[in-house]
Amino acid sequence: VFEYFASFKTPDGEVLLTPADLMRAVVPVFPPSESNRVREGFLRRETVPRELHCAPSRFFMLFDTNSDGLISFSEYIFFVTLLSIPESSFSVAFKMFDLDNNGQIDREEFKKVMGLMRAQNRQGAGHRDGRRFGLKVAEPVENGGLLEYFFGKDGRTCLQHERFVQFLRDLHEEILRLEFAHYDYRSCGIVSAKDFALSLVASADIRHISKLLDRLWKSEGVSTKKDFQRASSQLCGISITNNLVDIIFHVFDANRDGNLSSDEFVRVLQGRETASRIPREPGLKGLMSCCANCAKNYSPAKRLL
Repeated sequence: VFEYFASFKTPDGEVLLTPADLMRAVVPVFPPSESNRVREGFLRRETVPRELHCAPSRFFMLFDTNSDGLISFSEYIFFVTLLSIPESSFSVAFKMFDLDNNGQIDREEFKKVMGLMRAQNRQGAGHRDGRRFGLKVAEPVENGGLLEYFFGKDGRTCLQHERFVQFLRDLHEEILRLEFAHYDYRSCGIVSAKDFALSLVASADIRHISKLLDRLWKSEGVSTKKDFQRASSQLCGISITNNLVDIIFHVFDANRDGNLSSDEFVRVLQGRETASRIPREPGLKGLMSCCANCAKNYSPAKRLL
């Protein structure tokens, strides 16, 4: 993913992401349905992509620790690792390293937490210390990212649990803001019904995207689904319009019987949260493996050394 979207190369051969490259790499989007734009990203011999059509994210540039306007591979891995961490999983790891139970950890403890989290991430797991074979990088992943932002220039400030959890929430909200801004290419504060459907399809299983897109472009509208609206209101505390319900049901009505294909719909929603996560081992087994690795690799005795 990093090499696919990276558009800048140094004289030494290191490839880097621009801020727009980073947004394209982490925000799954299609071109807005009523625009003439092409899908972002390119391979050899393909047309060079245009910029994402939304305001640059200052939030993303917190990951540019040396203020050169570019994102290195180590900074990118740090970014996607943070993006992939569910709040509950980070809380477990955080508390395991918070030996005095004071709700904060120091810089070295945090680096160990991030190493543990990266091991559960499909993009970070294969890169020891954030390095990648065949790709020139300047520094390990734990020496990049937000360490100065979290711990100060001298590295002596401790990170509060609540501060980091709020940072994770803000990071995910920024992704959603950028996605909405991409489809709201006229800057009018709304997106079209088809673009809303595209945002759902963008996170679908790659094997089903063509099928879902075919349904989307052939959409002529379906009947209102009161039960779905009622469930959304009761379970999620939100009120969705008849138009949005029609779109959801049309795209995910596999056998065209007027009923939602719930399995596929749920998989798509889960995909939006887990696309970059994908643990090596699911469920309880994965959690126990994580705990075992933690106990094996980090102990009070090692900390004193």
